[in-house]
Amino acid sequence: MRAGSLRHTATIYQRSDTPDAYGALDHTMTAEAVTHKCSIKQRTFRERAENGQLMSRIEFELQFRYSPELELLNPGAQLDVAGRRLEVLSSSDPSGKRKNVVIYAEDVR
Repeated sequence: MRAGSLRHTATIYQRSDTPDAYGALDHTMTAEAVTHKCSIKQRTFRERAENGQLMSRIEFELQFRYSPELELLNPGAQLDVAGRRLEVLSSSDPSGKRKNVVIYAEDVR
C-alpha cells in the first residue's frame, strides 16, 4: 500500500454508554479525537424488496495503516469517510504482519 493511495480522512464514532442526570444509560455515538487516513473501495451493491420498499446495501472496503485500535474496532462502530456514514461490519489485519488494517463497512441509510 503506497502512501499516496490514502487520500481520504476517516473519523471514527464509538458507541458510549454514559449515565444521564436521572441515572439511565444514554447510548450515543462519540467521535474519537484522532482521525485516520485511508483508501476506500466499493465492494458490492445489492437491492432487495423488503416490506414493499426497495432497500439497498452498499458495502465498502477501507484500508488503513496498522493501528491496534483500528484492528480491535467493534462491529457497530461508525465511520465518516468521503461524505458517507458507514457502519463497521468487521476489521482485521489480513496478513498478520501489522502493516495494514482492512475494515469492511456498509452504508448507513
